[in-house]
Amino acid sequence: MLYTDIPTSREFARLVDVRADKCISIYIPTHAVTSETDEDRILYKNAIRDALTQMREADVDKRVVTAIEEELNGVQDDHELWQHLSDSLAVLATPDSVKTYRLPFSHRPRVEVSDRFHLKPLLAAITGSHSFFILSLSQGAVRLIQATPSNASELHIPHLTKDISHAIGRSMPKDPAPARRIQGGEGDKVLVKQFCRVVDRDIRPILAGRSEPLVLACVDYLAPIFRSVSSYAHITDEIVAGNPDPMTPEELRVAALPVVTAVSSVNDQAVRERFHQFQGSGKATDDLATIGRAVVGGLVDTLIIAKETPIYGTLDTASGAIGRAEAPGADSYDVIDKAASLTLQFGGSVLPLDLGEMPTQAPVAAILRYAI
Repeated sequence: MLYTDIPTSREFARLVDVRADKCISIYIPTHAVTSETDEDRILYKNAIRDALTQMREADVDKRVVTAIEEELNGVQDDHELWQHLSDSLAVLATPDSVKTYRLPFSHRPRVEVSDRFHLKPLLAAITGSHSFFILSLSQGAVRLIQATPSNASELHIPHLTKDISHAIGRSMPKDPAPARRIQGGEGDKVLVKQFCRVVDRDIRPILAGRSEPLVLACVDYLAPIFRSVSSYAHITDEIVAGNPDPMTPEELRVAALPVVTAVSSVNDQAVRERFHQFQGSGKATDDLATIGRAVVGGLVDTLIIAKETPIYGTLDTASGAIGRAEAPGADSYDVIDKAASLTLQFGGSVLPLDLGEMPTQAPVAAILRYAI
């Protein structure tokens, strides 16, 4: 099973507002396979050493350094955490606390020491579809697989329907009347529909409240039947066609990844097209000052940001005025993090893109609810 801890929008907003003598932000790539744990721990130990070196070189009070070192070492000693990882680990520490987040995408090693946390990778986790599900469905077997671009794991769901016989045996009403018996091709279709309904019911608790894509791996005729009874709103149009029973979770991940990538690409393109459609009408802008006012007023429907391009300065949460700075410091920070947090709080969405994929050359753009 893949283990993830993606913060909610409310948690992210609290993290944005954290200020301390020193805030340590550590991101390292990890492995879901426990045999690779030693390598991950060595990488984390090196990150701790890097963070302590940065603090000592900045003449941080020794008591602060010691307190943070204890917090970071506590994560190093958490055996349970290192046995249940995902694709990356984020560790955010202050002298008084430490928080860990297991993220469903690989992130290069990074250590930052500041008076606030570096949060862009967490923002990508909140807003991106980095993980997805695969339903391996046949009349002979049912499996639900959770996957990321680099890992896949079958979920062990108690009482999950084993096959169509198991499903029909549980759910078919006992009716001795011969006239009500189902026969022929029409009867087979009804039984398969009942089977799909039971499968949907069994996986519903796992998918409740989720928005990740669900890719069906099945023979062609099963897909429309399952869609017709499923309560999940994020089933992809494309499927992994054929009999999935012989395929391992890893083989299913490889087969499903192009489907998920295509869905993400289409969604991103749709947002860019909306931006260009509204540009010039007052409902789309890449002007930073206008975006600042719109963000604090709750007018941003979609905030589009460049993943690794910070804008340092300040954002006045009353007026929306943005002050620019050359670098982060005691009185400046990445205002995009703050703008994203406010957008999410007001019910808007945030789309992180690579700089080359932005709708204009600006590192931030917004589609607004109303023209301003």
